[in-house]
Amino acid sequence: MSRSRRSIRTPSRWTRVGGEGKGRRFLLEYKYDKAAADDGITITVPMDVVGELTQQRLDWLVPGVVREKVEALLRDLPKSLRASFVPVAQTAEAAAARMPFAQGEFIESLTRALREMTSIFVAREHWHLERLPRHLVMNIRVIDPRRHGKPVMSGRDLAQIRREFTGQAEQSLVRLPEGPWNRSGVYHWDFGPIPESASIEYDGRRIDVYPALNDEGGSEDVAIRPFVSAEKAAVAHAAGLRRLFFLHTRRECRSLIETMPGIEKVRLLHAGLVSALYSADAGRGLVEDLAELTAHRAWEEPARTAAGRPVPLVRNKEEFEARLNAAWTRIGSSGAAVFALAEAILQENMALVAALREGEERPEWGAAMLDLRVQLAYLFAASFWTRTPWEWLRQYPRYLAAARRRVERLSGIDGVARDTRYINEIASWVMKLRVRVEQGTPSQRSDPELVLYRWMLEEWRVALWGDVQGRQETIVPVSARRIEEQWGRVVARDE
Repeated sequence: MSRSRRSIRTPSRWTRVGGEGKGRRFLLEYKYDKAAADDGITITVPMDVVGELTQQRLDWLVPGVVREKVEALLRDLPKSLRASFVPVAQTAEAAAARMPFAQGEFIESLTRALREMTSIFVAREHWHLERLPRHLVMNIRVIDPRRHGKPVMSGRDLAQIRREFTGQAEQSLVRLPEGPWNRSGVYHWDFGPIPESASIEYDGRRIDVYPALNDEGGSEDVAIRPFVSAEKAAVAHAAGLRRLFFLHTRRECRSLIETMPGIEKVRLLHAGLVSALYSADAGRGLVEDLAELTAHRAWEEPARTAAGRPVPLVRNKEEFEARLNAAWTRIGSSGAAVFALAEAILQENMALVAALREGEERPEWGAAMLDLRVQLAYLFAASFWTRTPWEWLRQYPRYLAAARRRVERLSGIDGVARDTRYINEIASWVMKLRVRVEQGTPSQRSDPELVLYRWMLEEWRVALWGDVQGRQETIVPVSARRIEEQWGRVVARDE
């Protein structure tokens, strides 16, 4: 490096800039010791505000280090690219001067500065932050203010620190005693407003939590629980509201489904569902599932206001009763739509069953049959009627028709070879989903980006194998490149 690390001027405080110019200041320390674990800049963060740190802001470090970090990144570029930026030290200094400190993402700012200077665009895959020298990555020290600032964890991987800390925080919330924001046995809105956030005292300290209604799953009631993040709380609260509405309307919704013309035929079709993993929940059946889905649809419509904005979550008794009364009037139309969709799904499934029976007799179709079983296991997992987002559940007839068309094409010229090529194209991306679902944290499994990725894979299957007419129409653009980009968004959420 052209400048000694000893000459770097480091501020003693670091500011996280928030909205409307607000921010929090954190203590910084600088150590010049290449052998030390805390070599470089260390930020000290109280454990109750770890969630306020962002990787985007940490990447900027402090102004005095930006030029050195840019130079390190330039020297790590492939030789063919690096040659465009010699002399590297001078290019780094000029680029750093063009990068407004802590404005946007570091790599994007650097890429833009270089392009302005040289007209050369460096693709993101050529930048390797993970290969930076240790002192050019912020070291994070988390302390417990209750114990006189005792360090509780440290490291340079913010995502890992968050996972560990979130796990500890969630365990602490599990042990909370019963109270306004931690209670079971909710059947009616017989409590006050639920705020978006609250501060509670536990174990001798104040904790910021996000209260929400929560569908406990399998329980006959709803609960109020505290969450460690606003995002998790919002997802839980939406599900809890739907469940509470269903508790109010269960008898009516069941009666509506049970008296639908054709219900006995639909019951028989339901018995033929093909999936090694699908099994009805204990004590539940088709009528209960469709009744609950009817309540969900009645509650959630309309999804947006007249101005086009998402309908805000209900947080007090008056709003709940007004929404409940409006949703009551939609039960009939919602039930009809749910029943029609269920019938279409089950009819397509029956047609697919017939095609699969033929396939089981053809050993050379084994790879295709196995892949189809995996697909169906995901489509028809337990409680799929109520857990699948409505916009994707509506696509089930298309997905099943495309699967049937796939089986039919296996007997054609080059059918098995073509199917094998398609399997090889999609297999690694399906495996990424499987690993994420089986090994990811609950928040990772419910991540909206992962949900979109999961259904993009289903649309990709339609694009590869075609729908029942042989067309290759999808409701979202899909290709190998788009799937890769979406997976990038999924893993980026870990950072």
